[in-house]
Amino acid sequence: MACYARNNRFNCVLVGVTGSVRKSTTKRMIALTLENLGIDVFESYGNWNNRIGVVLSLIGIDNRNADIAVLEKGMSGKGEILELVRMAKPHIRVGLNVWCFTFGKSYKFGGGCDGKRRDF
Repeated sequence: MACYARNNRFNCVLVGVTGSVRKSTTKRMIALTLENLGIDVFESYGNWNNRIGVVLSLIGIDNRNADIAVLEKGMSGKGEILELVRMAKPHIRVGLNVWCFTFGKSYKFGGGCDGKRRDF
């Protein structure tokens, strides 16, 4: 459903935000900045950043009400960012934080972080 919506229901510019911390805050700041410039913005709700939330966000985007959409993408397992990026096809990608804190471990461009960086 999300891929159909992305390919057939809207053609606005899509901004994707991912990273280890402050995804929701950054997504909100981007949306507020664009709105203050007079641009119609669709922003995903809260922290809808997983397989379900991104799908619901993509389905909810309406060309009549948005010039730009800002979506958040999170990761709870290996390969999830790649799946969400392929689904959303963002025009602009925002990656936050060099350090990865995933699955209770800390990485610096290694382990879980490699997948996140590569997929993004």
